[in-house]
Amino acid sequence: MKTVFVKTGLAALICLIAAAWPCLAPAGFESSLALDIQANMTKGAELLTIFHEDENNLYKAGAIYEKVLEKKPDFVEAVWKLAEVQYLSGMMVKGQPAEMDHYKKSLETAGKALDLDPSCVQARFYSGCAQVSLAEKASSFRALGLLKRGKADLNIVMEQGPENRFAPLAAAVLSQVNQQAPWPIKDLDEAHALALKALEWDPNLTMSQLQLARVHLAMEDYEGAAREAQACLEIKQPTYIADAVVWDWPDARKILASIKERKGG
Repeated sequence: MKTVFVKTGLAALICLIAAAWPCLAPAGFESSLALDIQANMTKGAELLTIFHEDENNLYKAGAIYEKVLEKKPDFVEAVWKLAEVQYLSGMMVKGQPAEMDHYKKSLETAGKALDLDPSCVQARFYSGCAQVSLAEKASSFRALGLLKRGKADLNIVMEQGPENRFAPLAAAVLSQVNQQAPWPIKDLDEAHALALKALEWDPNLTMSQLQLARVHLAMEDYEGAAREAQACLEIKQPTYIADAVVWDWPDARKILASIKERKGG
């Protein structure tokens, strides 16, 4: 009986250790993993804010988010941040064959984030942006479908209102869609209203100020276009300095140069 008791006691002890291990060891592991992920997410965000200083910072940020997702595939923030990097990468190579590939990847990745969390506004924004960008070079029939779905996504984001930082961005993108789309989708009045709304919500969003200049240019209001382009260049503290340096300020200067040329120098 004593032998049986010892064996039983040892077996019970082993069972207790086995039962305790999933609770104790993984807790430490999860804590360490969480700290590592947070450090990587912080580093990725830092790199995204300075990709105007070095384009490679954008791709380094993407590599960091991919590394995070290897460890935690269902981490929604890392998924939509990767979609952001993929979309911005498409903008960086605009006009090159790789452009559409980046947008396709962004759309796919944003879709994964929405599968994990349908309420993820950030993923909804990049899903919308990727679709309207892909529509630019798609066949007429497919372009209409992409535009419709992309605009629907962006309208959902806009409905969040000015408290959400992606809402003015969505309004600016929708303004661009209405300004650049072919007839009968083109609506310059709506494009103008959306650009003004985006600026009302975020006066330091250079993208919105530039878009307002583009709308005036499309309306052949050259004085207004020059005024808004100059206002874009005079924004001292852009909400997104990288966007301002890489895209918005250079495009504002191009508008001013084109208007000056039109006036004969």
